[in-house]
Amino acid sequence: MTVTREMEVVSSDGVTNLTPERIYTIADTVGVIGKLATLAALDQTPGEFVSSVEMCRRIDEAQGKNVGWRFSKESRTVPYAYCQTLFRNLGLVEIGETEGQKGSVRGARITPSGSEIWPSVAGAYLPWQSENPQIVLSDVIGNSQQALKTGVSTRIRIFELLLNHPDGTAASTEIKRAMDLSVGTVSSVTSELCRIGLLDYKSKHKPQERLFKLSDSTEMTERYLDRMSDEGRVAVEALLSARQNSGLDIVNGLTILEMAKDKEPKLNSKLVWDQFLDWMKNPRITQPFIEEVTFSDNRSHRTLLSIADEWKEPIADFVERRNKLATDPDFRLDAATIGRSIMSNKNYLAKSLRTAKIDSRLGHTDAIEWENIMLEHVPSEGIDLKSLHALVQEKTGKNIHEKSFRKRIFSMIDLLEFSTDTDSNYINTVSNVRLKRQSYSSDWYGNARCRTNKLDPEIFMPSEFDPLVVKRSKTSEAISHCLKCDVRRPCLKTAVENKEKSGIWGGLTPGQLKALTSNQKNKLLDMVEIE
Repeated sequence: MTVTREMEVVSSDGVTNLTPERIYTIADTVGVIGKLATLAALDQTPGEFVSSVEMCRRIDEAQGKNVGWRFSKESRTVPYAYCQTLFRNLGLVEIGETEGQKGSVRGARITPSGSEIWPSVAGAYLPWQSENPQIVLSDVIGNSQQALKTGVSTRIRIFELLLNHPDGTAASTEIKRAMDLSVGTVSSVTSELCRIGLLDYKSKHKPQERLFKLSDSTEMTERYLDRMSDEGRVAVEALLSARQNSGLDIVNGLTILEMAKDKEPKLNSKLVWDQFLDWMKNPRITQPFIEEVTFSDNRSHRTLLSIADEWKEPIADFVERRNKLATDPDFRLDAATIGRSIMSNKNYLAKSLRTAKIDSRLGHTDAIEWENIMLEHVPSEGIDLKSLHALVQEKTGKNIHEKSFRKRIFSMIDLLEFSTDTDSNYINTVSNVRLKRQSYSSDWYGNARCRTNKLDPEIFMPSEFDPLVVKRSKTSEAISHCLKCDVRRPCLKTAVENKEKSGIWGGLTPGQLKALTSNQKNKLLDMVEIE
């Protein structure tokens, strides 16, 4: 006989008590696909405590045959961790005990509030994400722990302030006063939003009013040129040339634009200026070669912030949905119907969770770890798949089913190549795998995603002065771009050859580059040829 024994529960409503303030906090904390999938799994049996193992099984099953994120294998502790911390503190679940296969285990049970609100959040937020796939929903909402602590998303408060401002712009100091936040919080959040591309910043001063002091360049400055956009690179190259040829030591912004225009007349001056200022944000690369002296006495008043033009309408739509979710019961009911329909669509859920996994640090770490395993254990002459499976299990201690192993291996088509033949009896087909030899032109960096997409260089070279949370976010975004880049391999080879000690190269952090074994480095250098 199975008995469910309830412990003392925390944050139990008994009945729902969804005030607008509470809904704002809940929506800003749980409004992403992984958390919503966990609540949906609990809501299958609202009167029962559900163990961590059963939660994962339900989430996997809800995705159908083509599971996008297999929680039971890859993230077994994540759903219950949500319940123990975020959901419990929000009053969305209760923590208790239930009988498992080996006796009593901890479990979670959804509350009436949880059952009522999660479908509405899903119906309000997930359609917006589908309409705006260029941005990750969590980048708009921000840190869930911060939202839980303060009761509302800091990022969304900033969006609302800018949307309601007469001219749509505000200085950091104005945001600080209006929202009663610390300088550090405003600076880190707005810097992150600018880096993502949701906010724009512009100077209160014209280019001719901004002065820059030049010194001799460093190896780091010149080496980094290849990773810049065309516009920013032309401006820096013009400055390097002027410094080397004429000893130029003081220059204003307008002169920089004129020098760049002389070098490349077809370039857009606004883009040149914007990319140059982006480059200036990383002092490790720019100094001591160049340093701005305009704001040495008052740096905090130099920029105005606004929502990026291409995101004004989507952000306004998101804020409106969020406000209706909290204040309009009819909207909430309609959204709940939509939310339940969306979350019951297996293909949608699998695809969304797959995307969420890829964009997460877990997905990045997992992909890079397996690539390094292949570099270490696939011999130059190749190996049959069964032998490789056994070798990987023996050397790494990973217990992975052969079918899952094959699926994993065959997804790595940019690193591996495959062939088949038959055994000596001409009966059984044998699959072979070897590292793929790849050839790139000497100007491979022209096709790098960081250049073709004109990404902020600071993403790939986080400043040592950034707060830890900002560094982690930048690193995560950089790796996400690198994993989608067509020229990852030559980038990684270049980093290994140059013994790079800073920045993200080919999706690897300095620590991961340093951790590569001699065997992995030699195979990488051998398989990638730069003409």
